[in-house]
Amino acid sequence: MQLLLIQTQTCGENMDNGIASLIKFLADAKSESECSRYFSVAIDSFFEELMQEEGGLSLEDIELILGEEAYNQIYPCMMEYFFSTDCPDVDDDGYWNIIDSFLKSRGRALSQKQKDYLVNLRNSHMSIYEVVDMVPDKSITLKDLIQNKPKVVVTEKMATIGAVKWDRLAARLIKQGDKTVLSGGGLNLRKDCADEVIDFLKTMHKEMKKAITPAMLKEFGLSAEEMDSMQKKIWAKEISMAWMMDALEKPKLDASRMTNSDGHQLQFCTIQFPIKGSKKKLEKLLDNLPEIAPDGEFAWLWPVENKGDKARGKTAYFETHVQNEGDKKTYKVFATMEIKGKKLIIQTNSYQRANIAEEYYKRNLGDLVGKSLISIENIEKILNSLGAHEPKQSEIPLEEQIKIITEMKNSHYADWLDVKLPALKNKTPRSAAKTKIGRQRLVDLLKDMQNTELSRTKRENIGEHAYDFSWMWEELGITAR
Repeated sequence: MQLLLIQTQTCGENMDNGIASLIKFLADAKSESECSRYFSVAIDSFFEELMQEEGGLSLEDIELILGEEAYNQIYPCMMEYFFSTDCPDVDDDGYWNIIDSFLKSRGRALSQKQKDYLVNLRNSHMSIYEVVDMVPDKSITLKDLIQNKPKVVVTEKMATIGAVKWDRLAARLIKQGDKTVLSGGGLNLRKDCADEVIDFLKTMHKEMKKAITPAMLKEFGLSAEEMDSMQKKIWAKEISMAWMMDALEKPKLDASRMTNSDGHQLQFCTIQFPIKGSKKKLEKLLDNLPEIAPDGEFAWLWPVENKGDKARGKTAYFETHVQNEGDKKTYKVFATMEIKGKKLIIQTNSYQRANIAEEYYKRNLGDLVGKSLISIENIEKILNSLGAHEPKQSEIPLEEQIKIITEMKNSHYADWLDVKLPALKNKTPRSAAKTKIGRQRLVDLLKDMQNTELSRTKRENIGEHAYDFSWMWEELGITAR
């Protein structure tokens, strides 16, 4: 199943690149102890940092930790790391590689184009690129942010669908004839995450180059270029690990794991008591219960002190709070009550609280109410029902909406140029544009603004209506680096 996944994602638009045959060869070869050992060593190396933090893990364990979506993105990167890795050969002093073994064994069955692609993939390394230009449905232009290399035009339709200008992409660029394409393993990094790993890799590469001596090259039987290539192949696991750690830090809204502050599963429970006695007597009784506080006409709430929240530190928990006007303390709301028609309705956010509330009111209200009825709604059901309704369409045509919004943004950004901004060290954009350091900060800020706008409109399927920031670059007299 996982091998099929890498085949689909790695082939992309280039289904004749030989990857499908390589995957079949790997599936067959993995039954051999030698290939299985090399595969395990490469994968352990790729997930080394995660395994050190979490202990001995299988791929299935890692999938559970990352979640299906993140794992499906990292899996092709892992496999391509294995495809390009030079594993120390246990039988001699050389190195073993799965693509070398495949081409030696079955290369005759491949076309020259397929062999060239696989050799280029085998010799490739991952780097981090900035999307500096894009031709929709045709190509993207990438700038390597780790190495000082010329910009590269990647001719691939799929690449233009998944990215927007100024995105930071971790990818492998593969020569295919006279074109450059992306391999199947790629990641979109947040700017902060990308900047951190870029600085780390630049420093590491510089220090490792200094540390390598001619005697070491002779000992390993490698040229300086071969050693440099092997070092760069490590970048894939460092970049991927940074992306994985960043993904793990993002809060995940798992409704089934949401709780209240008592650690009870979040469920919206409603208890209905039919009123049998006098409403006025019921109101008076509720007003006088020591645990209950009035909350408007025919409404009450049950406040309790915030002590020992059992859910503190969990993924997500939900609680409603109120402030007491008398002691100015904040209390959590254990339950709410209101009289509607001929019913007393009590609501809680867990089944456990509903049981406590039901027993409490049965005991204190006596014959004033009849037999209770509890109904429960799970948070997943509520969220699903919200998503099931189509948003109400505006009566204003889309083109007119875009025109109004554009005019508002034009006015806002015209003023913005003369506003002092913390991101520019309390300088205005116009002032910042006059100094070298200020221009660098301003370029980064405008890139972030434009990238956010392009990402938003792409998600909303109105990418062609993204706000055009080009006039601001011209107004400030700056260009992207």
